[in-house]
Amino acid sequence: ANRWLNAIAVAKTRQKQALTEVSANVDLGAATARLRTLMADGRVQSANEIATQLLGNSALADNVELLAIRAEARLVMRDGQGAAEDWARVLGLEPGRARALRGLGDAYSLLGDAVRARYYYQEYLLRAASVREERAYIVAVRRRLEELK
Repeated sequence: ANRWLNAIAVAKTRQKQALTEVSANVDLGAATARLRTLMADGRVQSANEIATQLLGNSALADNVELLAIRAEARLVMRDGQGAAEDWARVLGLEPGRARALRGLGDAYSLLGDAVRARYYYQEYLLRAASVREERAYIVAVRRRLEELK
């Protein structure tokens, strides 16, 4: 019996090592493109699951793009707590990232925490004007701020 238990333990260890090697060798550009395609196609749950698997690898655990995609997925799935945690990690890794500030505002708004949502939306507005990709969202964030007052 012990021999079988040892064999099972060795097999599980080898499986984990193989998964880690596959994740470490993943083409991040292709992976993030695929995740964004899944999101655009409305396959949010799949994108969340794949991003979570990739982030489970210690070599990828602090990948900002994977964290941001998972945070987006969690917002769409109405997981405000999970989204807030991911956006906070993104902001910790890239303090100037305006999208993370908007994401934190969205997450806290979803959680019903108007004080934190307002704070992050205000911080977002201070940074967003200088970020070309974010300019399209400024009016919507201003509207959200008015709704939170």
